[in-house]
Amino acid sequence: MARKDITLLTDGNEKMQYTGKANGCHCWTFSLPAQKTCPFRGECSKFCYASAGNYTCPGPMACYKRNFEASKRADFAEVMTDQIKHAINLDSKRGLPTVIRLHDTGDLYSLAYLLKWVKIAQNLPGVLFYGYTKSHPFLAGIDLPHNLYFIPSE
Repeated sequence: MARKDITLLTDGNEKMQYTGKANGCHCWTFSLPAQKTCPFRGECSKFCYASAGNYTCPGPMACYKRNFEASKRADFAEVMTDQIKHAINLDSKRGLPTVIRLHDTGDLYSLAYLLKWVKIAQNLPGVLFYGYTKSHPFLAGIDLPHNLYFIPSE
């Protein structure tokens, strides 16, 4: 469920909430439209889980579109850094560390977009950022900060 005071991050689905509880943290998610932001998709586009079910409902679709438009802004790194700082403040009141899951739908759609997340992670060294990606070519030669992980998808 999206919080009204944080506009680009969501609390994620039940699986993410369970993951957070099981690991003693709060997992926020930032997602983008499926397939449109997946430049290295292949056969998986035929059975993409994020192209069906609840992912295609008007609420989530509007959220993904809003996030995609925000991610293209020149000040995205600054806006997202501020929103994550707010999330950290909320989580610290509950005694929980903040974790950001990138792209339960969507992917790294450009090198410029990846570099914005590198900057965000550098701004917030105490936050763990992670995601799954098929955009391996964008990662080549990039020195990722210690707190930003991408797990290769097949």
